Amino acid sequence: MIQVTLATTPGFERHHRTNRKAAFLARMETLVPWAEFCALIEAHYPRAGNDCPPIGIERMLRTYLLANWFNLADEACDGALRLS
Repeated sequence: MIQVTLATTPGFERHHRTNRKAAFLARMETLVPWAEFCALIEAHYPRAGNDCPPIGIERMLRTYLLANWFNLADEACDGALRLS
């Protein structure tokens, strides 16, 4: 079921206020050199094959950094990854 609200109507995006979470994620996007970090990690990251397929490098790196910055448990991060 698709929920249509006034806020999702084209033309209303200019009235959108940025919340703290969106501001933090936007700042993180500009400060962290994702491509360079992923290139460094790629040689050491597990390949698909034996067990369940590994999560993408960039997604895992972002999750790892957020877990450290916000002191999240591994179980909370694992659950969030499986939901998305």
